Amino acid sequence: MSESATEEVNNKTRADLILIISSEPAFEEFATEILAEFSSFFYLRVEDTKGCIDAVGSGAAPFMAIIDGTLGTQFCSAWLQTLKSVYKIPVLVLHDSTTALETPLLRQQGADCVVHRHYDREFIVDLILDMLTPDPENNMPLAILRPISPRELDANKELTFNVYMHLPGNQRTIHLRHKGTFIEQTTIDRFEASKRHLYIKKTESKEFFRYVNDVTHSPQDMMRTERLLTAKKYIFEIMSEFFAAEVNNLEAGRTILERCKGIIREYDLLKTYTPEEAFNYIISLTNNIRTYYHDAINVAAISALLGHILGMKPEQIESLAMAGLLHNVGLAYSPEHYPGMDAKLLSKDGLISYHKYPELSIHLVKGKRVPLVQEVSDAILQHQENCDGSGFPKALRSEKIKELGKIVRLALRIQELTALVEGTPKIEGVKVFDYLRDEVLAGKSYHDISLITNIHKRISVAKKSAA
Repeated sequence: MSESATEEVNNKTRADLILIISSEPAFEEFATEILAEFSSFFYLRVEDTKGCIDAVGSGAAPFMAIIDGTLGTQFCSAWLQTLKSVYKIPVLVLHDSTTALETPLLRQQGADCVVHRHYDREFIVDLILDMLTPDPENNMPLAILRPISPRELDANKELTFNVYMHLPGNQRTIHLRHKGTFIEQTTIDRFEASKRHLYIKKTESKEFFRYVNDVTHSPQDMMRTERLLTAKKYIFEIMSEFFAAEVNNLEAGRTILERCKGIIREYDLLKTYTPEEAFNYIISLTNNIRTYYHDAINVAAISALLGHILGMKPEQIESLAMAGLLHNVGLAYSPEHYPGMDAKLLSKDGLISYHKYPELSIHLVKGKRVPLVQEVSDAILQHQENCDGSGFPKALRSEKIKELGKIVRLALRIQELTALVEGTPKIEGVKVFDYLRDEVLAGKSYHDISLITNIHKRISVAKKSAA
């Protein structure tokens, strides 16, 4: 490390210092890019323990350390022993799909989390947020906020957390109400009527949950934000099993299956819903930021809810949810791709890798011996197939695509249309089924026309009956 770098470290408080443990400058760039939202931190890349201890100084400790997991289990293990014995600080291991790590060993040696640098990217921010509280400010990045339903607020109860609103038009986030104030019923009604989310800081989630538990609302509204947190933790645990070096591990397969069933229970996806109730539930899942985690959870929930609208059997609805949860695990091995990305921007090799991800998802599921029924595997494999033969990986036409595959494909399309990309959804959630119906009637859709029109008709009839 250069003298100028050492001097810069000495001018910083160690509580603001994050150690980047890697021999690769590119890893430092990646780590600092992920944590760009946290402008108060100072980063120092070190390659050996002596340079690390000299830079930080005796009797001082940095805030945390991030180890380059692509350098292998032995490299991570040696550094974990040093960091935990000298500093006793939180340590994250960031890896990718090029290196299989012995995850249980690293956790045993003190790794607080072993995180995939692409698939788990949003979870990295959550982990850091659990360790600090950023100062409240206007135009907060959505990455450090969590959506809540307006119905979870009470005009007569003092807020114990800050409330924000997002303006998709100019991509700004505004501090709507401060902690210790009240929010007017007219404001709650306005956001509820427009089906728009409000937001809280992720670091104030505990205060929010305590507040909601003191307010009488429907159980579904009360638990919506909390169940998302639980589901994301389950997704993280599922992917940790996929990324672990061990293969043909029956216990890993059972763990993945149980975590998937846990998410299905959290979201009440096997409960009976009328078409109108299922439609409203789908609307509540819109306007989220596109991430691998949100795609897995929302595609699962939307698929299951479409099954409810269609009057399908409970076992088919569970299969739809399972397929949705596991549909995109293969994307962890397509590093060029990110959720919401236009595939046309991928390189030639990146596009080939992307078009193989449904098959890779099945390969991973079978490799971990996840006990799934065949219709779930078929739906995972076919969820990117289009009825006109323009999809992948096999360019199947409508008659070759199974019903569950068509439904999961539709659920993914709904997620793509209604999620926030650069702060703005393409289509408002309440209008998405009209949009899809108009698209197929105009002959511009690659979805099954009978599937779309049937769903649209059932929703329309339910709305008229309710009116």
